[in-house]
Amino acid sequence: MALEQVFALTPRASYSYSGTGHYAFLDCHGISFFPKTTPTPRHSFDQQHASDELGFRSDRAGDAAANYALYAKRRHVPHVSLAYNLSDFQPHKEVVLTFRFDATSVSRLLIYTYAGFLDEETLHPGDNQFLIEVESTSYLSLYFIHVNRDGSTYGGTWFFRGADGYIA
Repeated sequence: MALEQVFALTPRASYSYSGTGHYAFLDCHGISFFPKTTPTPRHSFDQQHASDELGFRSDRAGDAAANYALYAKRRHVPHVSLAYNLSDFQPHKEVVLTFRFDATSVSRLLIYTYAGFLDEETLHPGDNQFLIEVESTSYLSLYFIHVNRDGSTYGGTWFFRGADGYIA
């Protein structure tokens, strides 16, 4: 099964549009910046912009027990929102998404849609991406929620680097 890349999104290039049935965009909510106190602090705005990544801090993670399919709950927690419509590729049956990151400590993400919970991913230092297979090219919104680790009141620290979409 050959894969054809149909979009590549990063924090600085967060929108791809080729028509009403071929677009994707992402939003990042609750990211953290620290003052630039040394020439290259990774958590400063300058460094994150230059590196085309966004930081999520461990002390800002949400409650893993909440229902983040509801906007009222989701709007208060750090998360990445990815939406796409690839219906122009209708003869194809699947979309493969890669979510790119750099985890500096073990971190936890919950993946939601409007319909509810889909999956959970644990980000480990040294890993840099995970894959999601979706069985439809129709419009879909996915929410990658930064939540506390099991048994802790803190989440991990990680940097979002982008998302790519492929048609299978």
